[in-house]
Amino acid sequence: MRTIYYLLVAGLLAALGACSGSSEPMAVQITGPLGPPTDPAVVTGQAAEEGIVCDAAMFEELYFVDLDGKILTEEEANQLKQVEMETGEIVFSAKYDKWSCTDGSGYFVMAGTGTLPPAAYDFEGINEVATWTVDSGTGDYEKLSGTGSIEVDFARGTVTYIGELEKG
Repeated sequence: MRTIYYLLVAGLLAALGACSGSSEPMAVQITGPLGPPTDPAVVTGQAAEEGIVCDAAMFEELYFVDLDGKILTEEEANQLKQVEMETGEIVFSAKYDKWSCTDGSGYFVMAGTGTLPPAAYDFEGINEVATWTVDSGTGDYEKLSGTGSIEVDFARGTVTYIGELEKG
């Protein structure tokens, strides 16, 4: 009888551990239009299928950070964007974007870091232009983490965030 009791307790503890543990990284792809969005971006991949993240989110550009770590005003960011286009150099250390889930489950913020200078863009094809990392989140995404890359397809007019997400 004692053996059955210990087996039941061990099974219950194992089940509780599985429910409360962190998830494994799951593939995600967020695809939206190049330029100001008018419709939600489509979120696909195992992370969306398994409920780690919503399947549609509105994009909002939050702010840019310069190479010295200073958060820039909109005017300062626009000036540096012009410098970046004229010189072809990467002038931002990060760009922060907010993804608000259309189902009301919360939002998450991604920090993007440029990896390809604008002078090297192929305006006829696909460019891997940056990497991203989940910075923060609210609601269902408070403990979300993940990383990936950002691809711009100028010919199709799309931006795609490709990577992995998990909940801690």
